Amino acid sequence: CDDVLNFLPARLTGGLIALASIGAGGGIAAAVKTMFADAPKHASPNAGWPEAAMAGGLGIWLAGPRTYGNRMVIADRFNAAGRDARIGDIAAGLRVAQKAQIILAALLLMASWPAMQAIAAQFGQLFG
Repeated sequence: CDDVLNFLPARLTGGLIALASIGAGGGIAAAVKTMFADAPKHASPNAGWPEAAMAGGLGIWLAGPRTYGNRMVIADRFNAAGRDARIGDIAAGLRVAQKAQIILAALLLMASWPAMQAIAAQFGQLFG
């Protein structure tokens, strides 16, 4: 059920991360390319979209083989041609995530602007 409910939000989040990748190591084009090429490789139908976008946007590879406790997980890398992540990529990833949130807030504000104007006009008539 959550796969159905998260279908659009996951792709929207990937797109926002791609837009927010301007000025990051990989940039917007790499984020979009990686997102569409690598997101379907994820075991989840939704989780790969933002992860792949971030990998391409930062110009690094993410996912791939990893260890959880004593268990080794074999998985494809997102943006396999990207460089190894460095400590500074954590801060860069946080900046991309923050910019994505700001872009979403701006889009929501623009979408709600006509409704806010209508409400303000009604309050003006009531209290004017």
